[in-house]
Amino acid sequence: MKSVLIVTYGRSGSTLLMGLLNSIDGYLIRGENANFFFGLFQSYQSLLETKSHKKSQKTTHPWFGAEVIQEKKVLQGMSNIAKQLILADKLKDESIKCYGFKEIRYADDKVAKKLATYLDFLKLIFPNCKFIFNTRSFADVKNSGWWQKKKDDKVREKLEKLEMAFSEYAKNHSNCFSITYEDVINKTERLKEMFVFLEEEYNEQSIDQVLSIPHSNNVSKTLGTTMVR
Repeated sequence: MKSVLIVTYGRSGSTLLMGLLNSIDGYLIRGENANFFFGLFQSYQSLLETKSHKKSQKTTHPWFGAEVIQEKKVLQGMSNIAKQLILADKLKDESIKCYGFKEIRYADDKVAKKLATYLDFLKLIFPNCKFIFNTRSFADVKNSGWWQKKKDDKVREKLEKLEMAFSEYAKNHSNCFSITYEDVINKTERLKEMFVFLEEEYNEQSIDQVLSIPHSNNVSKTLGTTMVR
């Protein structure tokens, strides 16, 4: 079993990318979960902080029992939670070989500040985990959805900083791949490289079919067909 996680921000075309991944036989990539896993990450950080208190075996110690916490077993429990949450009704489906989810809330300040540590945590609870960093041109993002209500300079600063963090993490980890929305809709060589990265077959007919289907709630033209991303 392996896993793939789409790491991105809002209005980046991540729903369309999710659709492409789900067109691969044996893939089950779910949608957003309102940062559920960041909550698990924070709990794990608290656990590590708790265990750092040494000599807590006496009942008179304020951190009594802290040093005997078995974090590996807790991590295994979190891994089981992740698998059950994602697979859900497909938990017993033996045809599934890869599961994961896409999330846009990496742009939240509390997440962005701990991005590298958080992604390292996700690798601990998702099997053979691969990250796909999905980005999109600033102009298109800014003119889409709720971003339109925010100041250009603030949005640009936030997204540029986040994309730099994506790039820095990807540069130092072999389990990462970066792609843009433009690569996807134009079916560039980068899109083919993503399938190589995933060790999966590039099926252009299947990809064209996905690109012609409405995704999310932002209308555009692709392959001569009105679609939503």
